[in-house]
Amino acid sequence: MLTPKNKNMVEIIESLIILGHQDAAQQIQDAAETCSSEMDALALALKTLSVEKINERTNRLIKRAKIQKPKYFSRLINIPERKLDLDYLAELESLDFIKDEHNLVVWGSPGTGKSWMLDAIATKACEQGFKTRTMTFPALYRELDKLNKRNSASFESRLKYYSKFKVLCIDEFPNKDIKEVFLIQEFFSEMEKNNVVLVVGSQSAPENWPKLISVLSLGQSMTGRIAGNAKRLHLEGPDLRYRTDLDLD
Repeated sequence: MLTPKNKNMVEIIESLIILGHQDAAQQIQDAAETCSSEMDALALALKTLSVEKINERTNRLIKRAKIQKPKYFSRLINIPERKLDLDYLAELESLDFIKDEHNLVVWGSPGTGKSWMLDAIATKACEQGFKTRTMTFPALYRELDKLNKRNSASFESRLKYYSKFKVLCIDEFPNKDIKEVFLIQEFFSEMEKNNVVLVVGSQSAPENWPKLISVLSLGQSMTGRIAGNAKRLHLEGPDLRYRTDLDLD
């Protein structure tokens, strides 16, 4: 049984304290008192520390992402009417599309789980260390329009702010009467230029988006920027919000 008096362990602990890593030193000392070998103690301590650091990072990123309540794929509700392709969902959960810098478009009727899916993707992205932000498109549009009317510098500054995220989850697109279409065109152009991955939720299939935007050519351009190379997920079935037998949290 190792004790804190073990020479190698004492030297490691003392060195960590000198380097300012008191928490790591304490973890290793605690592990040394319970493990049967030096390597076991180090492995246990480092594993514990890494899990704590990952959890701290995840909580920090979730807070920054403004996810109202984290969602997890392990709680995905699968009922026959939804016709979910579980293999495809597992592929999306891996977030390989983010690593490959492909967007994701999720669309379907109200209550089919679009917002839930966006939050689940955002939560998973935070767990994997991606700087993420969630929002609704109407709120985003109001913000950009207000800043642009104030002055162009405020608007440009906000574009730079959003372009620093790796993942932007934008729900309810394009559920807004877009009068300043050029603002939104510039927003999506800037995100594309900075390789920001967009996860977009909509009640309409991407093919219908241009018809919902006042300037058809700009609608087509925006659609191309968002959905051109995007993964797609069509959610079907009944409005789950009226199902009293389901736990949607």
